[in-house]
Amino acid sequence: MPVPVEELTADELLPVTPESNLYKALSFTVTHYEYGFTLDKIVARTDLNKTTASNAMARLFGTGLINRADDVY
Repeated sequence: MPVPVEELTADELLPVTPESNLYKALSFTVTHYEYGFTLDKIVARTDLNKTTASNAMARLFGTGLINRADDVY
């Protein structure tokens, strides 16, 4: 019997789906992993506004997917 996708991903800590704001923020940080960026630089280099980028980065940091030091991700 088929299983709904929601059941398969229900226990993920933070599901990141393609084209979501989390995906855009995480993709940017992964692509440029060798550098740290301030929130303003992330906003300037993605199509996310400051509030959306701030929320996405806070969620990614809160789950341990990215690091932050002195307002640099």
